[in-house]
Amino acid sequence: LGPLPESINANYSYAAVFIDAFSSYISVYPMRYKNDLERNYQQYEADMAPYFKTFTRRFHSDNGGEFINNSLAEFLRSNEVRHTKSAPYAPNQNTIAEQAMWKLCTTTRAMLLESGMPPCHWAQAMVQAANVINVKPKLMHRAGSTVGVMPPTTREAKKDAAKQRQSNKVWTTAFYRLKGYKPHLANFKVFGCRAYLLKEPIKGRKKLESLAEKGWLIGP
Repeated sequence: LGPLPESINANYSYAAVFIDAFSSYISVYPMRYKNDLERNYQQYEADMAPYFKTFTRRFHSDNGGEFINNSLAEFLRSNEVRHTKSAPYAPNQNTIAEQAMWKLCTTTRAMLLESGMPPCHWAQAMVQAANVINVKPKLMHRAGSTVGVMPPTTREAKKDAAKQRQSNKVWTTAFYRLKGYKPHLANFKVFGCRAYLLKEPIKGRKKLESLAEKGWLIGP
């Protein structure tokens, strides 16, 4: 995703965004250059290894140059990951990523505008936006549920199919779907809220002098 405004920390201009198709869990890795994608994907594999319960995996992407290179292809082959690509100018073949990117960008934009933070803080806002989306409840198909292959033809059959699809859905979160336990929300704070940084003890400080400095919370 990018190019984006240069971030205030580490000069990030791009973001590697990975979405797990089963759980819809979004992972964001800010990066300086497009060719940092392979390193970030390796980090993503390491972060997700405890939760992937199968060795048969598929990596789906568009035909961007950062995805089509020998180094990344060799890494995917060595880890037995099948790489599939959507057709050129066919975003409808990559709907999971497109919808997740739209939701991620709109949430990030809203957080920056609401907090009054300048766009140079997009990296922290985008990581926090992904955390918020991952713990937001939504209707998802039950694990292991199947959907009929043949489309219904009659009006009654369509109604029955709609009821079956609705009964196969349950309210859950991407976090729970991936990791198997409920997220701990006690540490969640409003992005850009007022924060106070405790000062280190200074010799000669007066008794009634402030012990903290005012700031803004922009981290997850």
